[in-house]
Amino acid sequence: MRLKGKDKSLKRSHALVGVPDWLESLETLYITGWNADYLQTFRKMLEREDLARELAPLRVVQQKLPFWTYVPQVPKGFDCSSETWVLDEDGPRVILDLLPQMVSLSAGEAGTTEQTGLAGDATTIFPGKDPYLGLIDINWLHGELKEYKVAKNYGNVFISRESFQGILADRCELRMLKEEGCDPERMHRAASRALKTYLDRFVRQCERQTESAHAEPGLLVKERQVTYEYHITVHAEGAGEKFLKDIENLLQVFRKKGKELLKDAGDRLPRFYWDRHLFNPILLEGDKEWKEHVSISPPPLVPSERKLAEDLRSFWKENCVKPEYRDIEVYLLRNLPKVGVGIFSRSGFYPDFILWMRNKKTKSVRVVFLDPHGLHHEGVADNDRFAAILKLRDLAENKRFKAKKIVLNGYILALPDTNLDKTSGARGKTWDDLEREHPLLRQSGNYVGRLFSALP
Repeated sequence: MRLKGKDKSLKRSHALVGVPDWLESLETLYITGWNADYLQTFRKMLEREDLARELAPLRVVQQKLPFWTYVPQVPKGFDCSSETWVLDEDGPRVILDLLPQMVSLSAGEAGTTEQTGLAGDATTIFPGKDPYLGLIDINWLHGELKEYKVAKNYGNVFISRESFQGILADRCELRMLKEEGCDPERMHRAASRALKTYLDRFVRQCERQTESAHAEPGLLVKERQVTYEYHITVHAEGAGEKFLKDIENLLQVFRKKGKELLKDAGDRLPRFYWDRHLFNPILLEGDKEWKEHVSISPPPLVPSERKLAEDLRSFWKENCVKPEYRDIEVYLLRNLPKVGVGIFSRSGFYPDFILWMRNKKTKSVRVVFLDPHGLHHEGVADNDRFAAILKLRDLAENKRFKAKKIVLNGYILALPDTNLDKTSGARGKTWDDLEREHPLLRQSGNYVGRLFSALP
């Protein structure tokens, strides 16, 4: 059974705003039947078909929430989509690279080398300026963008035909082959793609501006923003039978002796423990064979996330006794993806970790959002996660946050072996350049020390 959610968002109520508190209970589904044998027969049929076996949930041990685990949130009942946004030229610039790339591999003494090049002569095109404007049907583009607006649920955005030419001329830039720039059909497709990209970024920008203007500090909600159990599924075929048996035994031991899993381990149920984390244990991703047979929800930590958690624990263990840290309290949360703590949801900003630091003497709190998923998805140019973090930093000047002595910060973390030449917008730049220009940290050296360099 699949519920579509409000406005077909596929989200439960706690991921949305402006819904009553009791709705979450109503969303709980129960399966009943006059003859219980039907369900048992169905379960056996699934097992015979080698479908996954879901084990009894693993209930984690939650910490008592400190009274200072603040997060930014919008007021209850507020929905930024109730405001009207008029599409204009104030949105972020769109630069689309539509050039076909040619890659060649050749063998040499040092091994295989890769060379890239363009498959033709390139040119830069501003589709809203002559002579390219004459190749575009503005009325047709207007209709396409209105259809796209409906499909993306941008009902509160007003799009006028008059705004098109200015946006295409001043905010959109295309890199194409010269011969494609003379083809009306290709130009139309390129201009349409540029406008849709611009609309997406414009809406995300408006959302960040609107929500940050209304944001206020609120306490973490333990019941829906902190993991309380893991669901473990095992494909019990071949080697999977051993995984199934071992994990079932571990869960039985944990149910009898609650603290048995509260430690680091690398067996059939890899896990991480830190008493400064708001729940324990944190499950980790296993090796290749493990991933073939075991799946976990919420997802276990991938290597980059595990590295961050281990580095934070090591740094704190080594430094917490030093004089400059004696008045500092620290807590970490592995944030629930998509339904946990998030703001600017259209920007996709649900950080993987939230780090709180509180000074017991000054009562000030520093909240740091950390996302160790690197740059391989969006790159550096026009990264919405960067824009979201910069907006969060600005909230330090908000009187509602100032009154509670709350400072917000955040970083995207990149693995040391990230290839900058293959990262969009990073070619020709050094790590120092990127870290100076963007809220970005490379996971090498004393990068955790830099997170603690501005203590509350």
